[in-house]
Amino acid sequence: MQRARTLSRIGHALLVALAVAVIGGSLALTVTYAGQPPLDLFSFRQTQTAITAYWFAQDGFKLAYETPVGGAPWSIPFEFPIYQGIVALVARMTGGNLDFIGRLTSFGFLLLCLWPGRAITRRLQLPTPVFWIFAALLFSSPMYLYWGRAFMIETAALWFTVMSVMYFLDIIYDRPTAARSILFVLFSCLALLQKVTTGLPILFFMSLTYAVLQFREAGSLGKVATMRRMTVFAGYFVLPVMVAAAWVFYTDYVKLQNAMGAMLTSSQVSKWNWGTLDQRLSLELLQKVLLQQMLPDVGSYLAAGLLLSPFIFRSNAKAKRIVLASVVCGLAPIYIFTNLHWMHSYYQTALGIFLIFGVATALGAVVLQRFGLTACLALTFAVVSWNLYGFSVRYLPFLQQEFTASTREVALGRSLHREIPPEGQFIAFGNDWSSSFSYMAGRKSFTVPPWFKPMDQVIAAPDKFLDPGRFSGVVWCPNDYANQDEIFKLSRERNWKISGISGCLLATPERKPPAFPAEAASCLGSIDGVTTVRVGSNTVLSVLGWAADPQRRSAEGRVFVRMEDGTNTPIVVEAMRVARPDVTVAMGLPEENDLGFSRLIQPIPPDGRYTITVLQDVGPNLPACTIRTTVELIAKGQR
Repeated sequence: MQRARTLSRIGHALLVALAVAVIGGSLALTVTYAGQPPLDLFSFRQTQTAITAYWFAQDGFKLAYETPVGGAPWSIPFEFPIYQGIVALVARMTGGNLDFIGRLTSFGFLLLCLWPGRAITRRLQLPTPVFWIFAALLFSSPMYLYWGRAFMIETAALWFTVMSVMYFLDIIYDRPTAARSILFVLFSCLALLQKVTTGLPILFFMSLTYAVLQFREAGSLGKVATMRRMTVFAGYFVLPVMVAAAWVFYTDYVKLQNAMGAMLTSSQVSKWNWGTLDQRLSLELLQKVLLQQMLPDVGSYLAAGLLLSPFIFRSNAKAKRIVLASVVCGLAPIYIFTNLHWMHSYYQTALGIFLIFGVATALGAVVLQRFGLTACLALTFAVVSWNLYGFSVRYLPFLQQEFTASTREVALGRSLHREIPPEGQFIAFGNDWSSSFSYMAGRKSFTVPPWFKPMDQVIAAPDKFLDPGRFSGVVWCPNDYANQDEIFKLSRERNWKISGISGCLLATPERKPPAFPAEAASCLGSIDGVTTVRVGSNTVLSVLGWAADPQRRSAEGRVFVRMEDGTNTPIVVEAMRVARPDVTVAMGLPEENDLGFSRLIQPIPPDGRYTITVLQDVGPNLPACTIRTTVELIAKGQR
């Protein structure tokens, strides 16, 4: 007997140690890669969340908060910004890196899910090992290892939802005290406000459960439908929906003030959110969402077998009910917000935790009771091992992905930040309506999506979609809805400069050149190319190279290019600083130094022999430096 107790203690200690080790490893991964810009998987959604937090940190909280990628007026609110507000507040108080804080906050909410998880296990009177198994499976799940540290609202909405479940169980298993009732309604409201697609299906399931229990208690429909019972039901389940509906009504009203926001109201995106009957009935939904996306993240086919175990082996009714409820909560929402789950794999973070709790219940309340601690331990280790292997294959490469000056969003973001003043704004084509350019630049924009109906108005009069007097740049990236010739036309009309950056074009106002000194130190650098190139229907002269101050070995100041052939008036234009990672690495400088320069010149100067001088101007109190070379310019663009 004593030996059995000792072995039992050892086994339970191993489960605790496994859970603690997995949670510690998950925390270590999160901290190690917390500084990663939100450009990894689903960067569209991550940067949209991040840009709201960024402008909160800059300008303070606004109820009609800005999503500054849709043009002026900038307010295009979606979910109630609880998570974004917390991230911004911490960033303002600490002065810390926003990406780092955003990811740690997300993981913090996932950690908080252990609190209601422990309480629910106790309330359901499940064996203690169930909680530790649940913790080990949750924090080894590929889904939560990755999305649990994303710059997104998912874990915040999940925590609010699980907290509401905790208080709901307190109400139905014990007694509905005022405090429990208020907290249940509060967390239900917070869940729906933070992300309605996470909280609503679970609230609906709880309302059905409550109605069934009330019917059993009353004994007849007439006794259930009393004023008191109906009032309580409405307070528990209708009030949170009304609060969420009021927020949606308000956001729709605000969105209607914006040309693009009017296309993003709840009525406009309803079909996109709910999906179609054909999707719900298709086998592809099961294959794509369940078999390919969800099942591998909760333990794969081993987990599926464990979820069936209470119904295969002799088990108590409570274990069966809990596992069945977990499966319903984990799968039913797919058939409610079908298209969202079809299109966005991260939406399953709202569901996976329930399936994981079901697996943990099967292991701790069925396998442990029927087959013993050794079998329970072995299967738990097997699921955790499978999870970690799946994470290493499916998600770890994205977690380790580095975003450097060679990344389009980083390169464009740095150029936009440098070229456009803090109050300036820009138009962007070829990035859907992603916030990535604006977030990386720290500037507001109208990033025009292909589905924006008055596209011709944006091209004809871009100023009208921004604040008066703030139009400071245009980005064009390859797309099939906005012609790149328009950016050259705009450049000619406004006397703006154009440069090529990471396969895109950037046009910004040309700044007045300084007087070129007769004598100046030689810059470190070179003029790497002076050639004629075809861009769309435009033939332009491309000047590329790099330059660095010889003393400070830096990329301080502006760069100008002068072309003179000795007979005509010299041509002097401003070039843009661009990334040259190869040079930066070779010089041993920090990665953020953009030593390259680029300029597309139109019209092309006449053929002839030109002396090209590149001037790096670092201000009136610092000496300039130059690079000179001679080129033969002919029609075919040969040097």
